[in-house]
Amino acid sequence: MSDSEIEMIEEEEEQVQAPGTFVPRMSWKTIPGENSPKEGEQGQEIEIIRVPSGMGRGKSTILADFAISQAVSLFGDETTGGSDGLMITNMKFNRENFPSSIRNIEIFYDGNVRHIIEKLAERKFCIMVLDELDKGISSSQRASIANQVITGVASDSRKYRCRFMIYSCILRKGVDSKIRASDTFVVIPMHRLDVEGFALFHMWDDPEKFESDYVRADGHYEYSARIETVYQLSYLQTVFKTLDRIPLNFEGLIEMNEIAPFAQKFLEWCKTSEVDLVAMSESHVKKFMNRWNHESGTLLPLSPKNLDLIFTELLRLKVFEPTTGSESKSTVSEVVQVPKEPRATLSCAVCGYSWRPRKDPEKIKQCPNQKCQSLEWRGS
Repeated sequence: MSDSEIEMIEEEEEQVQAPGTFVPRMSWKTIPGENSPKEGEQGQEIEIIRVPSGMGRGKSTILADFAISQAVSLFGDETTGGSDGLMITNMKFNRENFPSSIRNIEIFYDGNVRHIIEKLAERKFCIMVLDELDKGISSSQRASIANQVITGVASDSRKYRCRFMIYSCILRKGVDSKIRASDTFVVIPMHRLDVEGFALFHMWDDPEKFESDYVRADGHYEYSARIETVYQLSYLQTVFKTLDRIPLNFEGLIEMNEIAPFAQKFLEWCKTSEVDLVAMSESHVKKFMNRWNHESGTLLPLSPKNLDLIFTELLRLKVFEPTTGSESKSTVSEVVQVPKEPRATLSCAVCGYSWRPRKDPEKIKQCPNQKCQSLEWRGS
């Protein structure tokens, strides 16, 4: 069979689609659900891809291509529309343009790291797509939180059920080495298309070989593979909006509307642990808050600033003050001050000096008059 006949057969297969289904043109076929995760499956190794590239070089396009193809492979189902899957991302995707096998996939669109952790705690099979990760790391504290979260998900992917993660950064070493150590592949967009409209990129299966290639060569890489995207660029441009990306926030502070729920969680823990906060000192209360924070077992524990915010809510709720019911009022004894009667005036039998004593007359030894000071002031 000639190449032209094979090409005609492939075109006919692409045109024949079941009613209600939508499958974009692909450079190679991805079968929906071929790598579907299963409950109790032991092989839960996560695949992590880093996309370091400058502004306007096609990072978001690569992220969208891998995100959709991986979602189809993991969660694709023409019957359910991939409703069992979850995509955690700070990119704004147009789900209506997704392939029909994942059109019902849940998309968690947020950039707050604490909200992302809470979503991961639901233990639903998911993929993570984080665009421009390095922009959210502007201080040593945020870098530490980013390291803690990314490496925690990578090392314990079975617990969080994250099967795939792809992130981009502007600088080649824009993220910490602890995060880069978890990379499975490194991808750099070529910012070019092949003759059929698929975007091209270089891909390394070893981050160390990427580093040696990048430093040694100037666009002529020895260890990389030249690969095209699964979907055409014209299609990928319809599934996401670059300008609606949410910047990642690794500060970790809870928002104002979250303070009250966290305070209630602490009060519920106190009730379960039989901790009575009434009339307790501030230092003792904060020790119990640290214990509660430690026992929560979350990937990102509350910072001291967050605990202070929760403490202010406890002050507002007046949980440290005793109740002022009618029963408590009756048991409180009131202290009544009785005024003392004034002492009688005394006089000296020798000089005639008169005064009002401050102590009992029996304890007075001599006349208080400086000119007298007689010991016989009482007389005979």
